[in-house]
Amino acid sequence: METFIDTISESVVSCRSLTILSSGYLLPQTILKSVYRDVEKYVQANKEYPSIFIVNAPPHVYSHFQSNCLGVDKSVSVISKEKKRHRSGSLSELKSQKSSEHLIPFDDKVRPTSSTNSSSPKSPPQDKLKFPLMQIDFRISSESRKELYKNGGIYFITSRILISDLISEDFTWTNTFLYLVDIEDVIRRFHLSFVTHVYASLLTDRNRVRAFTQKAHILSFIETSLEQIKQRLLIEKVFFYPYSRDEAVTARINFTHFVVYSIKVELTLHMQIIERALYETMKVISTEIRARLNLTESALPDEKLLFGEFERRVKYYNRGSRYDEEISSMCLDLKSLRTVMFSMYLFNPVLFYIQVEIMRLMLWGEESFFWLEKKSMSLVFTHAKERMWNGETFQVEKQKKVEELKEIIQQENEHGNDVVVVVRNEQTQEELIHSMELSEEVLRGVYQEWFDRKNELEKQLKEEKLRNRTDLNSKVKKWNLVKAGVGQIKPENEKFEEKNEKEKDEIIREEDSITWGYQEVMTEMTQRMYNTQKSMAEATQKKMVEIIEIQDEIEKNEKQQNENEKIENNERADGINGFKRAENFVKNSVITQNELNHVLRWEKPRALVLYNCSLWVTRVVETYALRQEEDVRCYMLTYSGSYESLKYQQSIRREKKAFEDLIKKEVEHKNDKPVEVVANVKNRTKAIIVDIREFRCELPFQLFKSGFKLIPKQIEIGDYILSPNIVVERKSAIDLVGSLKSKRVNKQIQNMSRKYETIVLLIECYNSENFDEYDVSKTEQTIRMYIPQITELTTEFPRVKIVWTYSPQMTANIFDTLKKNEREPTEEDCKFIDEENEQINWNALEVVKRLPGIPIDKVYDLQNTPNLSISRMMAMNETQLSEILGDKEKASQFLAGCNFEFK
Repeated sequence: METFIDTISESVVSCRSLTILSSGYLLPQTILKSVYRDVEKYVQANKEYPSIFIVNAPPHVYSHFQSNCLGVDKSVSVISKEKKRHRSGSLSELKSQKSSEHLIPFDDKVRPTSSTNSSSPKSPPQDKLKFPLMQIDFRISSESRKELYKNGGIYFITSRILISDLISEDFTWTNTFLYLVDIEDVIRRFHLSFVTHVYASLLTDRNRVRAFTQKAHILSFIETSLEQIKQRLLIEKVFFYPYSRDEAVTARINFTHFVVYSIKVELTLHMQIIERALYETMKVISTEIRARLNLTESALPDEKLLFGEFERRVKYYNRGSRYDEEISSMCLDLKSLRTVMFSMYLFNPVLFYIQVEIMRLMLWGEESFFWLEKKSMSLVFTHAKERMWNGETFQVEKQKKVEELKEIIQQENEHGNDVVVVVRNEQTQEELIHSMELSEEVLRGVYQEWFDRKNELEKQLKEEKLRNRTDLNSKVKKWNLVKAGVGQIKPENEKFEEKNEKEKDEIIREEDSITWGYQEVMTEMTQRMYNTQKSMAEATQKKMVEIIEIQDEIEKNEKQQNENEKIENNERADGINGFKRAENFVKNSVITQNELNHVLRWEKPRALVLYNCSLWVTRVVETYALRQEEDVRCYMLTYSGSYESLKYQQSIRREKKAFEDLIKKEVEHKNDKPVEVVANVKNRTKAIIVDIREFRCELPFQLFKSGFKLIPKQIEIGDYILSPNIVVERKSAIDLVGSLKSKRVNKQIQNMSRKYETIVLLIECYNSENFDEYDVSKTEQTIRMYIPQITELTTEFPRVKIVWTYSPQMTANIFDTLKKNEREPTEEDCKFIDEENEQINWNALEVVKRLPGIPIDKVYDLQNTPNLSISRMMAMNETQLSEILGDKEKASQFLAGCNFEFK
C-alpha cells in the first residue's frame, strides 16, 4: 500500500498536475503523502518551511490529516475525555489549541539545517519535526494570517479567504504550494480558476499547483470538460488512478484489519412488484422525453434513471430553441418517483403507504401527470396497501432489513463491540430508530389516525383543485373557453356567484402565469408529504414513549431486585471479552452520512453497518480502517436483486467507464498550448469594491483579467462599488424573475438610492444562465408577464439605470466606461444599512433629493442638522447656503429653483 501511494505522490509533485482518483481511501492518503514530499523537497532546497494551502477539501481529508498529527493522543482514555469536553460544549478550548496540538510529524532530515530568523518556528528537541495544521476562517485576522503564512504550515482554507489574500498586496507567496480538491465543478463555479490564475501570476516557479478529483463520471459527461479544466487550472499533465488499477487492487488485498460482510436480504413479493412498477413508470416518462427531444436511447439510456445524471443530461439537451417546459416538469416527476422507490427500502409499510397516498391525492385531476393513470401506478397503490393487510386482518409486513440489523447488533454486543449504523439522512435516521422499537399496535394506531384524516384531507384537496387548478393544460383550455364566452363553470355553492371580478381572476388566472403552476404543485406535494411524515413520526414516538413508560412501571420492582446481579454479570462479561467501555461511549448509535467523519474520529468504532448502499461511504470507511491497529468489521445491508443494489453496482461500473473515456480523450486531444496567465496583481490603479460572495461567479475573474484592482469586502448594499457615487446590483436573468415576484429587488434599490447617487441594475443574459431556454412564443409570454413589474420599478426609482449584458467581457467594458472621470472607491465608501428609524420620513427625503442644487450625499447631513427645514433654507442667502451645501454653485441652483416664477 505504501509503495503504491508513493508512486502516486511522486507523479503528483512532478509538475502542475491533475490527479483523477477513484472515490475513497486514495484521496486523503495521496494528498498527505504529496504534501510530505513537497515539504521535504522545499526544505532541502530553501532551508525554510513552506506553507501548503489545501482548498475545497472534503471533511474526511482533514480528519485524515488530524489522525496523523503528532500532538494528538489516540488512547481510549484521552479520546473519552475529549469527547466529554466536546459534548459539554467545552471543545472550544481544544479548537483554540489547534495550532499547537495538531502537528504533522516529519523525519528529522526535513528540518532546516541553517539558522532561522525569529519569525520561523522553533525546532523541537525530539527526532520528529512538528509541522502546524490549521483550518483558516474569517475568525483569524488578516495580520494573523500573514504571520502564519510566513512561518509555514498546512492550512485548510476556503477559496473566498484565499482570493481576498491573493489579490491584496500585503502577503508573500514565494514559500507556498496550492492544492485544489474536488475541482470537477470548476467550469460552472469560477472561484477555483480565479485562485489558480492569481496564484500563478505571483510566482516565478509555477509548478506548485496540484489538483485532485474523485468524480470522473462528471468529467466524462461533457466532451471538452477535461480540456477546459486543464486550461482554467493551468494543468500540464493528467494522471489517472482508477479503483480497478492493479496496484490499487493489490493494496486493498493487503488491508489486514478491515473485514467486509455483504449481507443480502430478499425482497418480499409486494416490494418486488412495487419496485418494478415504479421503474416501468419512470421508463414511460423517459420514453416521452426522448420522443420530444428526438433522441435515441443511447443518448439518454434508461440505466441512468436511478441517478440524477439522467436529469442533468436532459437539461443539457433541453435548451435554446428546443426548450420545452413540460420536459423540465417530467424531470421533476422522475425525481419524485425515484424518491418514492428508495423510500420503500427505508420506511416501514405504514409510512410508505401514507407517502404514496399523499402523492396520489396531491396529483388528483392533473392532466399533465399522464403517468399517474398507468396500470403500473395502480399496482403501486394496491400493493402498498396490501403490505399492511393479510386478508381482512391488519398485519404489517416485517422489514427484513431491520430484523437482520437487530441480529448484527446483538452479535457484536455479545463480543463487547458498540455498533454504528450509517444511514443516508436525518429522516431515515428517525425512521430506523422508530422501526427498531415499534410494535404492531403502535403502527395500527398510526394507520388509524391516517385513515381518520384521509377522507377529510381528500375532500379538502379535491375542492381546492376544482377551484384553482394547477395543471398546465387544463388551465389553458379553461381560459380559452372563458375568453370565447362558452363553457362557463357554475359552482354549486351560491356564494361563488357573488364573487366580484377580481376574485374570479384569482380562480382562473391568465395563461401567462400558468407556466409556473407545475413547479408550485410539486413543491407543495413534497412539503405536505414531509410534514405528514414528520407528524406521523412524532405521533409514533409519543405512543412509543407512553408504552415504554407503562412497561417501565410494571417491571420496576423486578429491575430493582435484579440490579446488583446484572451489574455483576456485565462486569464479568467485560472481563471475558477484554473490553471495558469508556464512560461516554454511545452504544449502538444511528448516524447520518454527514456525521460519519466526526463519529469515526471520536468514537473509533470497531463495527459499522451501512444501512444504505453508498460508494462514497464505503470508501470513507476504508480510509478509516486503513489507519487502525485493530480489526474493523463493516456490514453492508442490501436487498438482493433490488434497484438499490443495482444502483450501487452501476455506480461502480459508471466510474470505471468514466476513467476509460477520460483516458481515451486525454490521448486523442493532447496538445501543447501555451498557458496564458493573467497580469501581475501589483501596480493596479482602477479599483472596484466587490462583495466577497460574488467571487463564486465569473464576473470578478473577468474584471481581474481586465486589469481592475479588486477590493473584497462584505457589502450590505449592492454587489459592486465602482466609485463613491456608483453602486451596482448584479442579477442573472433567473434571479431577476424571482426578485421581481418577491419584490426583493425593490427593497434593494431603495436601500441603494438612500446611500448612492447612481444606481445600476446589471442584468446578465449569459449563455451559462440559459437565458435562451424559451422558444419565441414562451419568451414573449415570460417577458410580458413581468413588464408591469419592471415598469413599476423604473417608475418608483427613476434614477436606477438598467443595463443588460450578454458576457462578462462586455460587463468589464461597461464598468470601465462608468468609472471614467470618477474617483476611485475606498473602504469608507462601503455604506451600511442603518437600523430602521421610525422618525425618518423617507418620502420627504425623496422630495428633497429631487430639489435643484441638493447633492444626494448631503441629504442625510441636512436631515441630521438641528433646526433646519426647507422653509428656512429658502429664506437663507447664497453665503449661508454655501456653508450648508458645501458648494456655491449648488447654492445658486437651489435659490434659482425656489425663486423661479411660473408664467
